[in-house]
Amino acid sequence: MAKNDPVLTYLKDIEFLPILLPREGVRPLGLLLKDGKRFEYLGNLEDVTQSTFPLPPVSPDLVTANTISGKKSSTVKLSIGLSLLGNIIKAFTGQTLDVSLGYKNAKTVTYEFKDVTVDTIDILKLDQYLTEGDFNDAGAGIEMLFLNNQIGVVTSTLRAKTFVIAAQGQNGLDVKVDLPLIQNVLDGKVEVAIANESDSKIAYSGTKAISFGIRAVQLFTKDGHYTSFDPFNVGSAALRTDEAFGMPVSPQVSPFRIDSAFIDLEVPMGAGNNGL
Repeated sequence: MAKNDPVLTYLKDIEFLPILLPREGVRPLGLLLKDGKRFEYLGNLEDVTQSTFPLPPVSPDLVTANTISGKKSSTVKLSIGLSLLGNIIKAFTGQTLDVSLGYKNAKTVTYEFKDVTVDTIDILKLDQYLTEGDFNDAGAGIEMLFLNNQIGVVTSTLRAKTFVIAAQGQNGLDVKVDLPLIQNVLDGKVEVAIANESDSKIAYSGTKAISFGIRAVQLFTKDGHYTSFDPFNVGSAALRTDEAFGMPVSPQVSPFRIDSAFIDLEVPMGAGNNGL
């Protein structure tokens, strides 16, 4: 995909990489593998490494979360926006529920994020942990991926309980959304409410916070040892979820390219050591 693909860039203004199928369980210190045009989630850093320096603790960044709450995404085409909305609803309910008829007069949509929390780690402490660390007995496969500079680490996850979707018409002005139809489709599985006077904004709220964005860094090695990291460019990648997760990993995948990437997180985590 191109760098300006709206699927990749709709969270660019808040400086996060989007998760196309929001879900629970995505966490800092998760390992990422570049494979073709996607990332695979391999498991947890602590499962394959050891160090004389302590693992960086995961902590909430409430200051960052407060600055993100209420911010808007970039405007995307209706088809893309409804696809993202369908994935959010699926994350809340575990079901595929189609609310597209409620947006029949819309041409574009914009997202706002409420009740936002951010889990994060100190990247400097991650750097120290890796500098003083080594691989444990997880296997030669994962070590080869590290040595080939094909591994990344999640450093922050962005979560929310409420997503506000604003609809625009052909001229870019607010357009009314059919709330009763949407409520009928969702049947109480997701709380929905009008969020503005023009009935163009709908707030979708779940009972749990789901992860919908990450920040991550690529790791580099030299002569068998970790040397440095580099953040993934915001707007260049997304966590993609249309294929199975947990398949054995081959150390023969092509070298890292950060210009267009996807992360595969469809199947529940916990099988992260497959193929290591």
